[in-house]
Amino acid sequence: MAKHTPGPWRIEDDCVIMGELDGKPAQILMAAETTALDNREWTRRLRDQRPANLALAAAAPAMMEALEAAKDALNSLPVDVLGFGRDGEECWPIRDELIYNLTTALAAARQEQEQV
Repeated sequence: MAKHTPGPWRIEDDCVIMGELDGKPAQILMAAETTALDNREWTRRLRDQRPANLALAAAAPAMMEALEAAKDALNSLPVDVLGFGRDGEECWPIRDELIYNLTTALAAARQEQEQV
């Protein structure tokens, strides 16, 4: 499985996410102009959301680093540090639930099976 292009990524020309690969500029993602002939409202909404969608995508490498750091920090804490969640008679450490959620999100971003 290929690894993603390293960050940081930046937005250029309101439609392209750029990064660097081997020290050279690299186009990571381009937001295509979307048009739905049968639904102008849908087309307008997609066009209005494009800057926010690009910003979210451009932040992906930094967010992955932050999630990794949060997971590492949680793993270094005692299991009961955040208390316990309860659902009826079932009880679990909240710390472990957060670690599981972080692991699952990171695995999805890497297109891997989760490894908890």
